[in-house]
Amino acid sequence: MRGKLRGLVVVALFAGTLVGASQAALAQADPPPLDDSPIASSSASDDPATLASQDVSVYAYDSANQLRGSGHFTAHGEHLYACDERSDGSGVTAYLYWNGATRASVGDSNGAASGCGHRNLGIAENTTVWLAVCVEGLGCTDWYRGEA
Repeated sequence: MRGKLRGLVVVALFAGTLVGASQAALAQADPPPLDDSPIASSSASDDPATLASQDVSVYAYDSANQLRGSGHFTAHGEHLYACDERSDGSGVTAYLYWNGATRASVGDSNGAASGCGHRNLGIAENTTVWLAVCVEGLGCTDWYRGEA
């Protein structure tokens, strides 16, 4: 049985359309449907007039309101990050979906140790991307929209 998780999502430019995810469903052709126990999440946005692209950050909290991990997509340079925030043996993986498939992922399982998992990507400008984060053994966040 999976633990209950809560999440906070910060979406730069605007809050994207939400589509849920389970770790097994992340390889589907479209952003996958909501699973039976996703990490609950919310979003906030920055002023669209100040941003040229759309960065996305997703923060996953457990039911005790403890930060478990986060994922980040930085549009300038197309960077994907996964950050494990707790030394509990449960790694964090960030998934990025675009052009009909999950095309990139990066993990981090070093707990509170310094450094996050990182991938430098090459994505065409103005490409819509979707970010989801999974915490091993606990579940996944919804998908959140960004733009390269």
